[in-house]
This record gives sequence, structure tokens and C-alpha cells, in this order.
Amino acid sequence: MPRVTVVSGWAGQAAFFPRLTAQGEHIAPFVDASPGAVLSRLTGGGVLVGWSTGAHILLGDVARLSGIYDCVVLVAPFAAFSRCAEASVLETMTANMATAAQRTVRSFYRNCGVRGAATDWVPGEAPALTEGLRFLARSTVEAIDADAALSNVVLIGGAADRIVPPAETERVAAMAAGASFQRVDAGHFITEEVIADVVLHTAGCRLL
Repeated sequence: MPRVTVVSGWAGQAAFFPRLTAQGEHIAPFVDASPGAVLSRLTGGGVLVGWSTGAHILLGDVARLSGIYDCVVLVAPFAAFSRCAEASVLETMTANMATAAQRTVRSFYRNCGVRGAATDWVPGEAPALTEGLRFLARSTVEAIDADAALSNVVLIGGAADRIVPPAETERVAAMAAGASFQRVDAGHFITEEVIADVVLHTAGCRLL
């Protein structure tokens, strides 16, 4: 099996993708590294998977990344979170992180479709996750290099995604000309088994 690097979403955990992360590395944005530092750590080799905020971070550098990884998989990607939710949603979450971090993260997990995830570590990471919410409020990927060869890039969106609406993933697909795009029967969180199946059938790469 290939080496797999997973760049997770906001409050993402390695436990979400246990088999994939066992084959390489799991990076939690903001908790492990800032978005810029995340990209600096990605030096190529094997398969790169980004989920949600992780996919957004990778999208901004996908032209480079597609040239140094065998396959780049963006799960539930978005170019601008400001088109996915009202500003008041992030403002409320930011305020709640100061007083009820676990409850805020658990609510987010429920909306994502994650079930049974441990959240005992969240309070200690509240400052980093709060900074992540501020990042989401302002970060936008405007365009992708039109000359980039993205034939090894796979985009996956959930048909029942309550966090990133279909119109936003379709916008990303239009930006990433040459990449493959598949919508699956899932919410915002898409299991590693489904991800692996899509990648096998669209890119011919076996992940699990």
C-alpha cells in the first residue's frame, strides 16, 4: 500500500481515518501546524488526502502538490467557507469555544455526520481551534493555475453535506479543470472506505 498523508479538517482526528493514517501521517491544521506550515511539511511521495479544511488548504497549492504526489484527494473541499455558512455561524462558534469547547466541537461532529469520536483532548486545543475558525472566516482560494496538470487529483463531495453545499464543491470542480469529481451518498464526513473506493475506481490507486 502507498504511504498516505492525511491533512484533516477543523477539529479533525486521526481516529476518523485510522487505516489511512496508519500508513503514514496525520496532520491536524492549527493544532499541529499553521496552514502555511502544513504546506511546508508536504514534500511529496505517496498519496495526499485532505478533508474539509484540510482540502481547502491543499486546494490553494494543488498545482504544486499534484506534481509531487502520486495522487491528491480532496474530500469535501471548498474554495471559500464564507459561501458555505453565514458569518454569524463562525462568530457563534468562536464565542462558544471560550466557554464550551467540547460541546461546540461535538455539535460540529454531529453536523458532519461523525459518530462516536473521542473529544477529551479538545479543551487544551481550544485556542488553536479558535484561530482556525478565524482562518476560515477570511481564507479564499480565488483560482488555480490553468496550466496545472491535475489528472491525478480526485475531488469527492457528499450528496447530503450539511457543511459544504453541493454548489461549492461544484465550484471547486470547475476551478480544478482536469481533476476527477465524484459525489457520493454521504454527509460532510466521508469514511475512509468510501474514499478508498472512489480513488480506486477513478485513479486506479489502491489505498486500503
